[in-house]
Amino acid sequence: MKKMIHFTLIELLVVVAIIAILASMLLPALNSARERAHIASCQSNVKQLASGALSYTVDYNDYMPIANQGASWTSPSRDEPYWLSEIYPYVGAGEYEFPVPEDFKLANIFNCPSASEKEVRTTNDIVWSSYGYPWMFGDASLNVVQPTNFWYYPRKTTRIGHPSQQGVFIDLDSYRRSNDQGEFQDKYDAWQHLPLGRHDGRTTHSYVDGHVRTKRFPDEASFTETFLHVVNRNCPKCYF
Repeated sequence: MKKMIHFTLIELLVVVAIIAILASMLLPALNSARERAHIASCQSNVKQLASGALSYTVDYNDYMPIANQGASWTSPSRDEPYWLSEIYPYVGAGEYEFPVPEDFKLANIFNCPSASEKEVRTTNDIVWSSYGYPWMFGDASLNVVQPTNFWYYPRKTTRIGHPSQQGVFIDLDSYRRSNDQGEFQDKYDAWQHLPLGRHDGRTTHSYVDGHVRTKRFPDEASFTETFLHVVNRNCPKCYF
């Protein structure tokens, strides 16, 4: 008869300890590999959005998509044109329907795989994008207070003096991006409400010329200096 081999309690504890040590060593590497995959997926999403916006300009006389149908300080409505609905067919997501159907599901390309539940807001059962598009790229309303204020005019790519420096799409915390009424949206107001550091301390963004980067911004001030410095209120003819 074969003799049974039994583990002692000490041996069992040693095996468990070794497994725990190996797991603690492997988990960071697995998390890092997963985040690298998320970064690659996010970069691909933003690249497609940037390409979609550029394709849009071909059909619309070099004009970039408007940020919002209404005034730039208001929340976009799902039932009127704004940047997302404008480029929807240009990124292979199909036609954007008006009014928006109750069972509408936003295409995956509009959300970053690393965005947490606290960064992606849902209102009326519709998920907002975790990517933002700057409101200073124009709206369809006149600025009644300052009719000559260039800030809200639709932008032409041909009038952007430094397309490789002017940012367009970027990681956005749509949960924080709200107006005084608590409504949520996927525009960003120049440099606020951005999750600077979503990807291991870095942020994914694109530029007017279509190239994409994932870069570290220590704070919003450094982001403003490097990402949006070409938007100059004091020199409306410098870049647009």
